[in-house]
Amino acid sequence: RNFKLWGQMYSNSFYNINISKSDNNGIKTTKYASGSQTESYFASNGTVVTDNVIRVTENNTYTVYVEDLVGNKNVSTITIDKIDKTAPTGTISVSFSSGTLKGTVSASDNLSGVSSYMYAFTTSTTCPTSGYTESANNSYSFTLSSVGTYYICTKIKDVAGNISSAIISSAYKYTAPTITLGTNGNSAYVKGNVSSKITVSKGSADLSTSTYKYIYSTSNSATPSTSFTSGSSYTLTSATGKYYLIAKACDTNNVCTTKVSNVFYVDNTAPTCSLSVSGTTITGKYSDTGGSGVAYYGYSSGMTGTT
Repeated sequence: RNFKLWGQMYSNSFYNINISKSDNNGIKTTKYASGSQTESYFASNGTVVTDNVIRVTENNTYTVYVEDLVGNKNVSTITIDKIDKTAPTGTISVSFSSGTLKGTVSASDNLSGVSSYMYAFTTSTTCPTSGYTESANNSYSFTLSSVGTYYICTKIKDVAGNISSAIISSAYKYTAPTITLGTNGNSAYVKGNVSSKITVSKGSADLSTSTYKYIYSTSNSATPSTSFTSGSSYTLTSATGKYYLIAKACDTNNVCTTKVSNVFYVDNTAPTCSLSVSGTTITGKYSDTGGSGVAYYGYSSGMTGTT
């Protein structure tokens, strides 16, 4: 009546107790019962085993009873503690560096232990149902290439095969650089030069100063082409018309911001005037092409002005 019991690795549903048995006279009966039992218990109790595998669904101590054809009996016990029906739990945090958003998971499991992590990247406040990438690492990174609000979702898997519900991180808002103009246009025509300070502030990623460009243009969609330094002022000289100051700056991930000013009204062109004589009548004609209009005109012979 030689026999032994052994089992398998972790399971999330059932556990197979394997029985190896032999006897010179042949085996008459094999039974099992939960708990630690004696031979006498099986005289009227126990579940008959018809093959060499017992399938159980709960962690416990189990007793196996074997009786041979001439009445010899033996029992053996095995403790099952590898049925894990509970999914892992955890949290995920996010951090940003060098253009990537990294999710880091802190997880725990009550029995079999954590085996892997699944990750998904989303702009939604709810986690996707598919499209996860599985990894043995408790952290995973995604590349950000545009402005927006992002989340990383994770599912945690244990050795027994239980998978947690999706866990979502807090929101990470990826922002572009910010451009501020010291003087943002003017409300009326001015004579002379106009200038404005251009200041660039960092968004989520480091700034790329080689991308800083500006232009004064009569078109509000012109492409900036002249380099500038953040915090410096730049002047439009000897110009006449309606001008826009346009500045552009990018970060190291090539996420860019373009700032278009309000209108700068500039008039450095003098009005024109012509006179004609007909008999005793002198006729004066004047015009202004600079945009601001004629503010004053007059005539002399004892010069009286009219505005």
